[in-house]
Amino acid sequence: MSKNTYQIRKTIVEKNISTLMNDSLGVVLEFNNFDEVSKICEIMNSNSDSNCKYEIVVITNRKKNG
Repeated sequence: MSKNTYQIRKTIVEKNISTLMNDSLGVVLEFNNFDEVSKICEIMNSNSDSNCKYEIVVITNRKKNG
């Protein structure tokens, strides 16, 4: 069974540089709930004062071990 996982890509618009958002340990943030990641992305875009853009990246066909 395939399940979508979501990540957030941060782009510095004027330099056209992108990176995936990490948690406090440096691990790429991943979400299983689209509504949750959409809300966080919306908040980040609303509060960005350094010309950054936040977008949702969809990862499909990912299977969890166990």
